[in-house]
Amino acid sequence: MISAPLHAEDMKLTLDQAIAQALEHSYTIKSAAHDSAGARQQLKSAQADRFPTLSLDAVSFAVNKLQSFNVPIPGGPSIELGSKKTYQADFKLSVPLFTGGKISGNIGRYRAATDAAHANVETRRLETGYQTRRAYLGLMLADVTLKSVQASQKRLDIIKTDIQNLFDNGLADSTDILETDLAYQKILLQADYQNTARTNAAAALNKLLGNPESDNIVLSEPLHDPPATVAPMTSDEKINRPELEALRANKDAAQNVSRLATADYFPNLSAYGGYSVGKPNKDLFNKTWNDYFSVGLALNWSFNLGGKKLHNKSAADQTVVLFALAIFIIFAGTGTL
Repeated sequence: MISAPLHAEDMKLTLDQAIAQALEHSYTIKSAAHDSAGARQQLKSAQADRFPTLSLDAVSFAVNKLQSFNVPIPGGPSIELGSKKTYQADFKLSVPLFTGGKISGNIGRYRAATDAAHANVETRRLETGYQTRRAYLGLMLADVTLKSVQASQKRLDIIKTDIQNLFDNGLADSTDILETDLAYQKILLQADYQNTARTNAAAALNKLLGNPESDNIVLSEPLHDPPATVAPMTSDEKINRPELEALRANKDAAQNVSRLATADYFPNLSAYGGYSVGKPNKDLFNKTWNDYFSVGLALNWSFNLGGKKLHNKSAADQTVVLFALAIFIIFAGTGTL
């Protein structure tokens, strides 16, 4: 009833193999890795704001009527302003000179987000490794318990046979038979329970490994005696946990968002140079192609009358306090304060 014969498809697995397979299969790790890759690309995008921007505007259109004026000579001709067919192309190169810290704040925000995403990948890896180790040891415990129940059943088989022989020879009564049958039924129920527990433990491990639901797993890792003493976690090990690193990075990101909210109070100043070519372009009288160059400075400074910038700054500061409090609570729990 409780025997589990091995088949050719049985999978022999060590703990290291199980952890490696679970790490390779884990969708949470893959998802966190894609988030980390996306964060790195966002950081590169933010860093690109420091470089000049080249833009091109081109337009072509035709009109059926133009503005005109008469030459102030009696009977003078009527002169149209412009051309009915217009072609225009403008190239513009702009460079940010002063943003009040918007670019550096945005870069710091995404750099911290990248660090948080990287720490999150490591957190998911450690979680998966811990869950796999726990499931592996759980299955190992179920196997050991099942073998113990199997041994108890064999012992009861012998006892049951002996009691039956004693009863046949008049050395035992019906009460002994009943007590033996009761004990045997109990061990059968326990065996059924342990078989189910073993199947559930195998299913939990298979889920982490990405295998089809099956209990045909043979654990080849031997049981080791637990160490006499376990070295306590050092302060550096407590501080450098990846979940704490993620919290620190999120706190840094929130601080940079606060910097961005502060930078909104300052203007944006940029320098630009442009080249324009078209027909008729600036020359409205000679309907020919012509071009010109331009350079200048652009200043943008805006204020919202409803206090939008103030509210954004307050919200960002509250987020900083939230992450700082979370870090404080975890550090207090590890006893490193």
